[in-house]
Amino acid sequence: MFRERLIMLDLDDETDDLVLVENAIVVPPGPKGQGKWQPSGVLDSEGRFVTNSISWSATDDRINGEPEIPDARDITDLPGTHMFAGISYGHFGHFITESMTRIWALDELRDKIDGLVFTPKNQMKDNLRPFEVYADLINNLGLAGIPITCPAGPVRVERLYVP
Repeated sequence: MFRERLIMLDLDDETDDLVLVENAIVVPPGPKGQGKWQPSGVLDSEGRFVTNSISWSATDDRINGEPEIPDARDITDLPGTHMFAGISYGHFGHFITESMTRIWALDELRDKIDGLVFTPKNQMKDNLRPFEVYADLINNLGLAGIPITCPAGPVRVERLYVP
């Protein structure tokens, strides 16, 4: 069962706008995950949910929540330093208004990271397909040349910035 905690978005609190998590575990939704709310996001090395990995649709309406800690045998390693970029949506409107919301952090991180890590909203045959379809948009938003990962299973990231 998922642990539920009351978490509210405070837009005036800038103290944790960008956190660095060592050995973070990025957990995408499961293969049958459908619907608005998904258990997915970032866990720290102790298995605690990183609240910065929540995607919000309103100040009290989150899109994702704390996932279960995955079995260690199911986790693959992603070396280097990356930025958690949030949820990847296939629908254009959601992609531009929700998938791209964390790219503001590239102003500070562009030269410090090896790539971006998204979680898919829903698992697809190819989780990178939206990034291929919207390549022109992505390039025009300043993401050209930045490797993108959108894993189907949990990934342990050596160093992960979470805006």
